[in-house]
Amino acid sequence: MASSSLARLAHVTDALLPQPADAAEEAAPATVDERIMIPTRDEGVRLSCLLSKPSTGGAGPWPCLLTMHYGGDHPAQGRADMALAGFVVADVVFRGCYHSEGMADGGIYVTLANDGFDVCEWLAAQEWCDGQVGSFGGSQGGFAQNL
Repeated sequence: MASSSLARLAHVTDALLPQPADAAEEAAPATVDERIMIPTRDEGVRLSCLLSKPSTGGAGPWPCLLTMHYGGDHPAQGRADMALAGFVVADVVFRGCYHSEGMADGGIYVTLANDGFDVCEWLAAQEWCDGQVGSFGGSQGGFAQNL
């Protein structure tokens, strides 16, 4: 009895999972990654962003997921998983870190709050975004995104 239940579960699971049309589609990358610079309200200061867009599903628009942090890029597989689910992922680095410009003037919390707001507004206004911007991440990044 247990084996027949497992067989039914496997059949249902296979039916629910997307099936590639052919091997070429299966090998296609999940995302189109692009390094961009996002402007802030401080004239001339731009924040580095690795933007990952879904490679399938047309030209969008898609909802966007934002994460902000001190440096480096988040793992490619995490961005790819979110892109496969139909999101654009914006992996943004705080000002003065990694490829981002500027310095945290006027107090780190004021700068982070302003930058988080500016990035959300900029992302929502892009033609590939449907106007919805969510955020993920914790610690200082979660703080900056949610001020």
